[in-house]
Amino acid sequence: MIRIKRAGWAYITLTLLIGIAAINTGNNLIYLIEAALLSFLAVSGFLGRINLSGLKLEIVFPDEIYARKAIPVQVILFNPRRRIPAFLLRVTIEEQVLLYPFVACREKAVQSMDLSFDRRGMHILRNLKISSIFPLNLIVRQRTPSDNFSCIVFPQPVKASPGSWPADFRLEGDSWNQDQKGDDPEVLSIRNYQRGDALRTISWKATARTGTLKTRERKAPSRPPLILDVHRLDLPGLELKLSCATFLLIAALRRNVPVGLRLGNLIRKPGTGRHHKLRLLRDLAEVSYEEPISQS
Repeated sequence: MIRIKRAGWAYITLTLLIGIAAINTGNNLIYLIEAALLSFLAVSGFLGRINLSGLKLEIVFPDEIYARKAIPVQVILFNPRRRIPAFLLRVTIEEQVLLYPFVACREKAVQSMDLSFDRRGMHILRNLKISSIFPLNLIVRQRTPSDNFSCIVFPQPVKASPGSWPADFRLEGDSWNQDQKGDDPEVLSIRNYQRGDALRTISWKATARTGTLKTRERKAPSRPPLILDVHRLDLPGLELKLSCATFLLIAALRRNVPVGLRLGNLIRKPGTGRHHKLRLLRDLAEVSYEEPISQS
C-alpha cells in the first residue's frame, strides 16, 4: 500500500506540466528533463519497494501482564537480506510509532514501548504496520506483517477489604518480600554477624575462611497451603472477585505460601514457583465474561 505525500503530488504535477510542455513545443531539452523526472520517480519507487521487502517483525512481551498497568514491550525488526540494508523505517503498533533509521543486513534493531490493556483475557494486537518514506519522502510505502501477535492479560490486582479474604489467610503488614528469614533448612545467604543473632545460625566454616563472624540466613518455614475459591470471596461482581484473587495469589506466593485455585469445576492443587503462578494467573484471566462461576 502506498500513500502519496504533498511533496509527491507536487512532483507528479510538475512532471505532468513539463510533459505537456514537451509535447506542445517539441523541444528536445524539455523531453530530456521529462525523461529524467520520470526515471527518477521510477527508481525511487523501485528502491522504496525493495526497502520494505523481507523485513520481519517480532514483539516480545513480559511474562506477567496485568490489566490497566503499562508494561514494557520489545519490538524487534529483523533484516534478513544479505546485501541491502533498510532505511528510514517506522513501525506502528496500536497507534504508537517507533522509528528505525537504519537496519543493517542480517541484523536486528530493537526498540521498546509501553502498552496497556483495559481488560483481562487474550489480546491480539491490531493495526500493525511497517512503513517507510525512503528514498525521497515523496511516497509512504507500508505493509502489514503476516504474523499475528497476541498475549494473555491477567486480571488487575486489587487489594480488597480483608473481611472479604479467606478466613485462613492474613497478610502481616504490606511487605511483599518472597524470602523471609526463618528456620527452613534452605540457606538464603551468608552475611556478617549482627548483634542478637542466635549462635546456632553462625557459619563456622565461613567464619574460619574470612576471619569474620558470619551468619546463615535461612528461608522462612513453610506455611499451610491456601486454596483460593473465587466464588466464596465476599465481593460483588465477578471481575472484582478475580482481581482480589489475583492480589491474594501474588501476595501468598511471594510469602512462599503454597496456593491452590478453585474456579467452579476447575481445581488446581496447591503449589509454589513461577510456573505454577503463571498457570493460576492464566486460569483467572481466561474466565468467560458471559458465564458466572458455578458454585459446586
